[in-house]
Amino acid sequence: MIRITAALAIILICAAACAETYVDGGGKMKMRIGAKDAASASEVPEYNNPGDTIKTESGQVFVIALDSNRTTGYEWQIEQPFDKMALESVGVEYVKGPNDMPGAGGKEKWTFRALVFRRETVPLSLKYVRPWEKDVKPEKEVTFKVMINKGPVERQLDSMQKELDRMRNSLWTEHVGQ
Repeated sequence: MIRITAALAIILICAAACAETYVDGGGKMKMRIGAKDAASASEVPEYNNPGDTIKTESGQVFVIALDSNRTTGYEWQIEQPFDKMALESVGVEYVKGPNDMPGAGGKEKWTFRALVFRRETVPLSLKYVRPWEKDVKPEKEVTFKVMINKGPVERQLDSMQKELDRMRNSLWTEHVGQ
């Protein structure tokens, strides 16, 4: 029993060491496991083709880059609802194109963070609209499929769970054998 308690303590300590606390937009304190910003560790992958499945891991960030022209009044918006338990919208920026002529277009770059492993793909839809126009069909609509694989923390927890199961079976065998 002491071995199992010690193993559980180790698992909790490791999980806490990999966690980050933050305050969300509503002022609530939250904890994110394995959420270190992937942008600081490596190049952030960028996607622009909705036909391609976005493959990522929990805790990683990725960018969706879509053609846009702010001078027309149009902008991309996330189609509601989207799975906020699986994905977090981190931010959006408009990047001018290489042509500096008035009216030239650029790209909107949406940054998302994958939060947790999912067995199925997560749909992420965006629409190209003029925000002030209500009850008007979007100019464009795109849907990306996001496949969120287990990240390093989840793989480590799986490994710890296997070791805990091994220890439990070993203790059970010792106990029953006596």
